[in-house]
Amino acid sequence: MFGVNIDDIKGEKDPEKLRSTALGLAQRNMALEAENAVLLRRVIEVTEELAKCTDRNRQVALNLQLKKINEQLAQRNKELYGSSRSERRPGPEEEKPEEKEEKKRKGHGPKKQPRLPFQEITHKRADADAACPSCAQPQPEMAGQTEDSEQITIIERKIVLCVHKRQKYRCTLCGRIDTADGAPAPLIPGGRYSPEFGVAVGVDKYSDHLPLERQVDRFARQGLEVSSQTLWDQLVALYHLLLPAYLALRSYLLAKPVLGVDESPWRMMEGGRSARWWTWVLVGEDAVFYMLAPTRGRAAARELLDGYQGILSADGYAVYSSLEEAGRQASLFQGEGNVEESGFTLVCCWMHARRGFIRAEKNHPEAKVALALIQRLYRVEVKAKEEAEKSGVDLLVERRRLRDTESRVIIGELREWLDKQKPIPTLQLDKAIQYTKNQWARLVRFLEDPRAPLDNGWAERAIRGTVLGRKNHYGSHSELGTRVAALFYSLMETCKLLDLEPAGYLLEAVKRSQRNRDEALTPMAWKAELAKRAVPPPVSPG
Repeated sequence: MFGVNIDDIKGEKDPEKLRSTALGLAQRNMALEAENAVLLRRVIEVTEELAKCTDRNRQVALNLQLKKINEQLAQRNKELYGSSRSERRPGPEEEKPEEKEEKKRKGHGPKKQPRLPFQEITHKRADADAACPSCAQPQPEMAGQTEDSEQITIIERKIVLCVHKRQKYRCTLCGRIDTADGAPAPLIPGGRYSPEFGVAVGVDKYSDHLPLERQVDRFARQGLEVSSQTLWDQLVALYHLLLPAYLALRSYLLAKPVLGVDESPWRMMEGGRSARWWTWVLVGEDAVFYMLAPTRGRAAARELLDGYQGILSADGYAVYSSLEEAGRQASLFQGEGNVEESGFTLVCCWMHARRGFIRAEKNHPEAKVALALIQRLYRVEVKAKEEAEKSGVDLLVERRRLRDTESRVIIGELREWLDKQKPIPTLQLDKAIQYTKNQWARLVRFLEDPRAPLDNGWAERAIRGTVLGRKNHYGSHSELGTRVAALFYSLMETCKLLDLEPAGYLLEAVKRSQRNRDEALTPMAWKAELAKRAVPPPVSPG
């Protein structure tokens, strides 16, 4: 069952979906309030019993029980009333306001818009021969002199029914009839919608998260009567044309030395039932690949990774460590059969380890020590980048140097602190410590390879687009729908990473695929082509 969030309601127009979501939200809140009431009663009961108790051992047990109930109550209140989503914590310089320099306020003037199309409009007098208002003498134009002002405007998107008339020709001798070329191919052979139209629908749905039903309403306001099924047909046609690019994107990523991986719920609404599927994401520095699967298990992870041999950054999900160990065991038997398991090196995420101490900090102030040490690890990473840029040294060289000289010391201090702690089992601080110790071998692997990232935040950021889409159009209605969604999210999120306009790339890739179904234009290849076009040709000497 999916958790219901207030964001699910925002912008929804369908009364049935709105009513269903609101009902689910109300039921969840009622359940949390009922659980809170039970916990509050237990707090009162345990407090009263503690006040009356004289046995020392019983007092210790009651104090432990009271602390655990309070932690549960705090967690339920967080789920019910929410909290800030930011994980940013103040650094030492921010904890001392008297030492903090007051930042200069930035102005709110006009920003430069280098990416907008430029259009210059010259305004002249309606009466070119008008005389000077002051002396009635002729007032000719001042050559090259204008008073300029900028204005950002919107030229409304127009939907046009284009009738392509191909002229026919008949030979006067033999009677042969030919027809002129020139009419562009429709998206679907024999159809009436252009590739430009289909791409616009795809971008609106998977980049701007606008459900097809809402697009139908918007098209109606613009004069086009169309059904959501027709729009979906255009997306399926695009899917078949773009499939080679999607597969090429996956191959490109699996050849990368370092990848991040993550997974998030997805909703499948097939046959009137709702089931939980999963969005799996692989992310590199310049590309993202999504796969939707009915499970979160080992088989889906193996299919996604497909024998990947590099460094894999992930959270503490056991499936990844299981696959890594299976790959290590399989390597011992190479040559004795097919090795189907992955052979990647897993590095775990310090951001996830840190979150446990953040949750424990309120009731266990000693967690601040761990948080401060982890924060120092991140500062070393920032320092490495700054030093590399300043000195012109390769980032990996500088990162290795600073990790050896500074990060290793911090890791030693953190391990020493962890080993000294004796928290009461089952409390939040104990959970945070145990998680960190259990993942320790993979958490500290970043010390051995400067390519290894400190956390898996890039994969979590990459998966946000699918989460927004899930909240707006609720998921998929068929297995084909999951494949179409995975393809579009992969190509569009990769375009965003590369600072490419998704519509421009998709249209170029579709038109090339229409000409040659074996051509797979990836966003990376398109960006490289655009870069070459932007470079002026060399000037020949003389």
